[in-house]
Amino acid sequence: MKILYVTDSFAPESVGGAGQVALDMARGMLARGHTVTVLTTTQYRDRVGTGTFEEIPVVRLYSSQKSFFARSYLSAYNPFIRTALLSAVKEVAPDIVHAHNIHEHFSFAALRWTKALGIPVFITLHDTLSFSYTRLYHFIHPFDKEQRPPFKYALSWWDTIRQVGKAFNPFRKWSIQTSLQSAQTVFVVSRALQDALKQNGISKTEVLYNGVTMNDFHADQNEIASLRSELGCHDRPVILFGGRALQDKGSEVIIDAMAERVVEKCPEALVVMAIEKSPHGDALLRYAAQKKVSHNIMCIDLMHGKRRAALFSLADVVVVPSIYFDPAPLMVMQAMASAKPVIGTCFGGTPEIIEDGITGFIVNPFHTILLGDKILEIIQNPEKKRRMGDAALLRVQQLFSLHKHIDHALAAYGKALIKGA
Repeated sequence: MKILYVTDSFAPESVGGAGQVALDMARGMLARGHTVTVLTTTQYRDRVGTGTFEEIPVVRLYSSQKSFFARSYLSAYNPFIRTALLSAVKEVAPDIVHAHNIHEHFSFAALRWTKALGIPVFITLHDTLSFSYTRLYHFIHPFDKEQRPPFKYALSWWDTIRQVGKAFNPFRKWSIQTSLQSAQTVFVVSRALQDALKQNGISKTEVLYNGVTMNDFHADQNEIASLRSELGCHDRPVILFGGRALQDKGSEVIIDAMAERVVEKCPEALVVMAIEKSPHGDALLRYAAQKKVSHNIMCIDLMHGKRRAALFSLADVVVVPSIYFDPAPLMVMQAMASAKPVIGTCFGGTPEIIEDGITGFIVNPFHTILLGDKILEIIQNPEKKRRMGDAALLRVQQLFSLHKHIDHALAAYGKALIKGA
């Protein structure tokens, strides 16, 4: 089978979850003997053209960075990339096209254009931008520390206008929903996202959980010891936070939990924040100083490959306290594949991944006292940490492995090809 994956950004330029999932799917399909090509965009003219990444053929089209106002229109229909996209698709001549996050450059209209060529089209929605202009916050009440599901995700016209102001596009929602009808299957990465989409007029979807490659998170003891020495962690309990350096990922609430609860009971505890370089990292260190926990916060660059596996392995607990609707954070699954307990947010799809009280804990991240207590419960109880970590590894093996993910996708592809035959 010849498969074309289409995604706005791809390695090595991509640091987001959708790009990682597209990469993992491409690797998995290649391992099964299928022919795979990735079609993506770049903002660097010298990178335009056909190349490879990890032996995966990659075609990169040029697309400049768009303003937020422009994206409110071009995310639904981007005529400027249509000719180049169709030319690339015809050149590859795939049996299947599968899109991942195409709302910034390719646009959802790419589904319609590709279907018109007679090729079965699939899309995985990794976020809420098929109906929302921004990440979803409107249903969250920061001062209600007991707020838990079920949530009302429906966006009213007023909610939308408050999101975007003058960038509001009255045709965006209709255009995107029309384009999604061209997809053979609209995959979503969690039941929570499926619910949010349904409440906002997108009902025909199928849950396809992200998958992780289990072997990617096995670290050698020498590598773990070397990294621990490099970071100067020594025997300190390590709380790991990682991902994009964005406030809505919950980086500040971890600092609050450390200041309000953890440091008092465990003064040697250390939060290692593995984040992309950005001004937000400096702001976090200033915030930690303001809260008088500078000694307990360390910011480092994102790690990859064996170093990333070693970083997960040296952690005692991984915390993913997103303060927005986070559909299915890969960080949670990656930590579980490293046999680590995870404390995750109640907002979004995380409660579907973590089994509360068994593989980790689900908390309202605004309840920073409770967040701190759960961190202490793990780092001060080695037996509970081990038991939860073992349960986490078993759960991700059973439900969230890349093998299972690929099986699901291939079954859908096969049905589409039989139907079209």
